[in-house]
Amino acid sequence: RDEYCVCAKGEVPCNLGSMNISCNFGNTREGTLATHRSEISVADVISLDGTMFTYTIHNLQQPSYILDGFGVRVSAGNVEGFGIPCAPKYLKPSGPPLPPAVVEVARVANDPQSIVLHFTSVSYPEDRGSAVSGFVIEWSTTENFRPTTSFNTTLNARSVSSERLPSHDNIGKEFNKFFIENLTPGRKYFVRIAAMNDSGVGPFAPSQPSSITPGAKPSDFDSAIGVTIDALIADSTTSVMESSSSLRVSWRAPASNNGFHISNYLIEYWISDSMNEVQDIIIQSISGSPVYGAFALAFEGDVTDSLSVNSSAEAVQVALENLRTIRSVRVWRSGVNPDYKWSVTFLSEYPSSSGSMITIIQDKSKLIDDIGETPSLRVDLVTRGELPTGYNSIVVPSEEHSKVHYEYILTELTAGQPYKVQVSASNDLGFGRPHASHPSELAPPVQ
Repeated sequence: RDEYCVCAKGEVPCNLGSMNISCNFGNTREGTLATHRSEISVADVISLDGTMFTYTIHNLQQPSYILDGFGVRVSAGNVEGFGIPCAPKYLKPSGPPLPPAVVEVARVANDPQSIVLHFTSVSYPEDRGSAVSGFVIEWSTTENFRPTTSFNTTLNARSVSSERLPSHDNIGKEFNKFFIENLTPGRKYFVRIAAMNDSGVGPFAPSQPSSITPGAKPSDFDSAIGVTIDALIADSTTSVMESSSSLRVSWRAPASNNGFHISNYLIEYWISDSMNEVQDIIIQSISGSPVYGAFALAFEGDVTDSLSVNSSAEAVQVALENLRTIRSVRVWRSGVNPDYKWSVTFLSEYPSSSGSMITIIQDKSKLIDDIGETPSLRVDLVTRGELPTGYNSIVVPSEEHSKVHYEYILTELTAGQPYKVQVSASNDLGFGRPHASHPSELAPPVQ
């Protein structure tokens, strides 16, 4: 296709590259003119009674941003040749669009009733010649999306923008995001999506994975009576030696398993605290102009969902604690965009003892600034953590799902030596935040 200056009622010069044409008619505009033209001669369609004739023109393709469509005109011919054509008629060929090429679904950190859908926009030629105006999302508890088990919503294409850049995971398409809320934790849901335009709703595409079970790690223990420790009293069933070398740990199951049965409890005990590990996540920007985009973090093989470059300290903390491999951290954000720094203090893990670090997932961490530069992120080890003095741990299986009260006897302790104790509960998604005992420490009695 070539470009031309089109004169239509005007005196304003039409400037296009090296062309400069003035038109002496009412109004002038710049435009494009398709140089491709097809002529079709249809024989043996003579009608003496005024019957309408039809002819189908196949294989027409036109980008959705060209709104006028194709022009068609017809000339009648006889042995003397073709006459003057009729006035042209314009029509835009289009059809229902194809679905998004990328449809990802994930749990929402710290929200057991929600899932998040990441999906790409649909543009030409996948929009089938008509701009996509919205999306239809369906979710169901049955794989065949039986009407009685299915729900749906229609979204305006302008209302679902995402912090992900087109370069995310090297996809090369605009991303969108939508939260599906008020789901039942622990119940499997199937999700699919279709795009829609002026021609209708296109075919559906399943999410990847095709189903997901919303939920979260177990909720926190009751703050007042969650975990207690007490000494054993020597009596007819407990010897003096057992009493002076043991402590009883008692706890009440968390109020909610958040959709997955509690499988184990982790009891940790130690003599004295140690230094908590601190790692900093830092944006590296050269230009100093504002940064946009999203990033993903990983720790010991588990990966967060996308985080906005403007994520608060709380958002980063929740994302990290949602990982199977991290139970509790404290995050502090300092600086302003593009000089953000998130300082992560590990409260229940000791990364340096195993050589672990938070890492940046490069393909899923794409940033850009106002001048087109692509800043990056790095992670620095600020303070090396160490295991507490005298640290020990034991995993206690959950005996039955309905059980509420638990206790466990710690043995082979030192009489007169105070011990600190904490307990964590786990389900299929990992161990939740640990809960410190009351009292905060206790020693087996000296007898």
